[in-house]
Amino acid sequence: MFKEKEVGIKLPRNKERTENKPIEIKKPDEFLYFPVHGRLGRNAKIFVEVGDKVKIGSVLAIYYFGNIKINITSSVSGEVVGFKEVDTFRGIQDAVIVKNDFLDTEDLMEPLKDDATVADLVKQCREAGLIGTDNSLSTNKQFSVRKGEISYIFINGAECEGYSTAFSRVLIEYAEEIVKIAEYVRKIYDSKLAFITMVEDDTEAVEAINNEIKKQKLDKVIGFTIPNLYPQDDSGFLIRKVLKSYKTSESYSDAGVLFSDVSTYKAVYDAVFKGLHFKERVVTVTGDIVKNPKNLSMRTGTLISSLLKECDTPINSENNYIDGGPMMGRNINDLDSPIPKQSSTILALPPLKKRKESACVKCSGCVVICPVKLMPIKIATAYRKRQYSKYLEYNSLECMDCGLCSFMCPSCIDLAREVREYNNKVEELRDGKNQKCAIL
Repeated sequence: MFKEKEVGIKLPRNKERTENKPIEIKKPDEFLYFPVHGRLGRNAKIFVEVGDKVKIGSVLAIYYFGNIKINITSSVSGEVVGFKEVDTFRGIQDAVIVKNDFLDTEDLMEPLKDDATVADLVKQCREAGLIGTDNSLSTNKQFSVRKGEISYIFINGAECEGYSTAFSRVLIEYAEEIVKIAEYVRKIYDSKLAFITMVEDDTEAVEAINNEIKKQKLDKVIGFTIPNLYPQDDSGFLIRKVLKSYKTSESYSDAGVLFSDVSTYKAVYDAVFKGLHFKERVVTVTGDIVKNPKNLSMRTGTLISSLLKECDTPINSENNYIDGGPMMGRNINDLDSPIPKQSSTILALPPLKKRKESACVKCSGCVVICPVKLMPIKIATAYRKRQYSKYLEYNSLECMDCGLCSFMCPSCIDLAREVREYNNKVEELRDGKNQKCAIL
């Protein structure tokens, strides 16, 4: 029914060191750091001062973006002891520092009932402190649609990039919870189907989910497998297998879709059925220089350096530390910054040989390999010439940032970075003028 021509490439798996390792719970650190989106006093309202006592789930700050508000909550109980600038992927941000009292004091929320409404679910997610990990601003924004407007639920557990096994372990160890929350959310939105997406090679996870679906006797929750071809685990690819016409630049809700990953849905399960606040996430810490790689359940606000030390990883300025996989991951500038809430992999690799860039040889390799049929070299040229008005002609915003163009380029041109920076500038100019074609 959903068969289409398969695209993508098979990457080295590099998952052998962690794929069979159960999730370990990392002991929370003494100090946790919670970044505030924007600078203190800009876009965010701080609700705590030095000396304030907090519990798990206490609101430290609220970030406002239009009518969307995102709660920044504590993952431990203890005391606010200060503020500090941290270097994150959103730039330099101020972080609230909480000293852990190791008591894990938490005021539980009231679990939701079977007859809960969409509004009830949105409120529960907001109070739980869930912050989205997708192309939306927040889980609250994604869920804030009316009943009947969502046709399909997607819970993504597929990992086609090498190294990471966090989603796989969540699927295996929390199969009952993932299937149950899939059906619960599907019913709330009166959706046609809920898809739990997995890589077909991940046989243990596929078996665990399919067995649980049969056990719960559900016919509208589907274990949906994809080939282990990168970047078929991208949200756009997965949605297009059902909707066919979905565009990368289109919002999920406009397409009638709710899309998030299994770790986020595990947190939604905990909020809905247990009344727990969002406080932890599973992260794979691995790589060629990691002596003891692990799948760790760690508290939000944990420093990246703490995770690396937990896995006996040498810390050296010459090594490469990446948030994410080798294709779509980002270099980590400061190891003493908190891990982003959307992260599922911290990768540590030895120094890489720098590739010397040369002139384009006009091989068209980047055009052939592009999963969304763009012309990366033309977009990169427009970036270098600051021709931002060409974004519509080149359809640049459809880029899924998979990195295949850079990976395949024989001239070692970092096309993915230049396309990304081109689109960032386009978005900046569009937002500045508040109109679609502001830069024309």
